[in-house]
Amino acid sequence: MLAKKFVIAAAAAITIGTGMIGASTPARADRGGDIAAGIVGGLIVGGVVGSAMANDPPPPRRYYSQPPAYVDEEVIVRRPRCWRETWYDRYGDEHIRRVCR
Repeated sequence: MLAKKFVIAAAAAITIGTGMIGASTPARADRGGDIAAGIVGGLIVGGVVGSAMANDPPPPRRYYSQPPAYVDEEVIVRRPRCWRETWYDRYGDEHIRRVCR
């Protein structure tokens, strides 16, 4: 874990440092190799950081062998009994509703 943080911090410092150097130089059109060097450098740093992150081992599993310190009471839950009630309003329309208690 410490190595992973170190690699990420070093990559960030290198990126910021090269960004400052690159920003302070004047732009010239006859530099064809600078772009390729930047691309290759970015690929190398990305590979190093990516492999450091990928090789990080998973966290250890925790097994608890002791029972909990409390015991729940057994609660009896009765299922509701449901039925349909039919009723008619004063206009003679039939209404059906489901009642559960």
